[in-house]
Amino acid sequence: MNVSVVIPTYYRPDGLSALFDSLLDQTVKPKEVIIVDGTPESIIKDVCDKYRRKFELLNIEIMYIKNPRNRSLTVARNVGVEESNGDIITFLDNDVILHLDYLEKVLE
Repeated sequence: MNVSVVIPTYYRPDGLSALFDSLLDQTVKPKEVIIVDGTPESIIKDVCDKYRRKFELLNIEIMYIKNPRNRSLTVARNVGVEESNGDIITFLDNDVILHLDYLEKVLE
């Protein structure tokens, strides 16, 4: 089974970086990480670009989406789901750090 991770975000580049690091360290890697950004500036896109190669080296697709609709958590999650391809979709807040086996436990 493949896991898609959807991360709605708004002005949280430092938290997003910490979350990315914890995703990269997972014992079971996600298939894709989808970031839905409501931030007007490019600070979140810059973080995604910085991490892109690290994800690609682990065969994890990282997708940055500028939220095309009204800024809300529910809308951002729905946008992420529409773009996801995994068997399981998990929603993560942009300020969490995961235990190393989080996705492994989700799949159990």
